Amino acid sequence: MISIQEALKKIISDSPFLEDGIYNSYINFSSFAEYIHPRVEQITKKKVTVSSIKMWLTKYSKNSQKIISYKKFDSWDFYVKKEIEIIYLNKNSETIKLIKNIFEENFWKENYLAIISWWREISVIYDEKIKEKINSKIPKNFMRKKIKNLSLIWMYFDEDNINQNWLIYQLTKKLNFNNINLLELVSNFTEVAFLIEKKDLKKSLEVLLV
Repeated sequence: MISIQEALKKIISDSPFLEDGIYNSYINFSSFAEYIHPRVEQITKKKVTVSSIKMWLTKYSKNSQKIISYKKFDSWDFYVKKEIEIIYLNKNSETIKLIKNIFEENFWKENYLAIISWWREISVIYDEKIKEKINSKIPKNFMRKKIKNLSLIWMYFDEDNINQNWLIYQLTKKLNFNNINLLELVSNFTEVAFLIEKKDLKKSLEVLLV
């Protein structure tokens, strides 16, 4: 027979949002206990009280502070570029040819340049040092949209962080909870980059470093 404790572990561990909410005390245990009461009875196949569920939630919350580890980021994990622009292009044979020409210029060797090819669009992110060169390579009629006055926060992680389920959620949550508009998020095996409005840079660094 499945215990209340085992049922709660199953319900909570299946959702990083619930686990995070309990870890950080975002969730009202009384209301949540009433909400999951039918689910707990379904899993345990027995009658349980709401108060017993609340008791186990309180215990789980205290234990989670010991067993769940959040990565703390130091300043050396960050790289910031303050004057960034982005151009969005429709993806087609002509724009792909443009991008190929830009890479052949080797702009990326001494400056910041990121080109992301999506399913239907291409994003070109670059710093102010090469903006004139980039703009001369991409005709205005090819630009779907262009946004200026942006900043970029780039973060580097150890390879073992690929197994940390909460990594991206933890970072984006901090930005979203502080009403910071995230224009682009680009990530790979060991890196993640956030493209934000320049006015939000100071606040973004403050919340990410906590």
